[in-house]
Amino acid sequence: MIALDLDGTLLDYSPASGAPRVNPAAIDMLIARGVSRVAIVTNQGGLPFGVAGKRRKDGQPYPTPAQFCARLDAAHRALTRRGIHIIAVRVSCWHAYADPATIQLAARQVRDFGRGFGSDWTVYATERARKPAAFMLHSVGATEYWGDSPEDAQAAANAGISFVAVQRFV
Repeated sequence: MIALDLDGTLLDYSPASGAPRVNPAAIDMLIARGVSRVAIVTNQGGLPFGVAGKRRKDGQPYPTPAQFCARLDAAHRALTRRGIHIIAVRVSCWHAYADPATIQLAARQVRDFGRGFGSDWTVYATERARKPAAFMLHSVGATEYWGDSPEDAQAAANAGISFVAVQRFV
């Protein structure tokens, strides 16, 4: 099972974007390999800050769970149009500096969206799931992880699976 990171790998790296752009090169790579099923494994540690209405150091707002879900839905539509189905989604909402109650609230809001998504959908609010830990990759049975960051490469190494580096899509 190929697992994909979301932001920077499959979608443009602008979590608060109202109109996400999908990385056609990543999808073309999947098509070239004959891949028809994938899992999405993503850290979304900014969501608790988005729930709290906080802003990043650059002044931009953190993404909200609704924005994240809209971005994931855009990725889902783009993959489905090309014959690739998301069969599992794993999301970590945990962040070391976020308030535990706000982490739980963000996770609950993302879980609520997942009920209508139709995939094997799990949202975590604990540190053990956050990449570079291998937990989420193991939970989807990943044999390969595609990502754009050193954290993604470390997660694959920690899971004992191969890593495909995708140039960050901005």
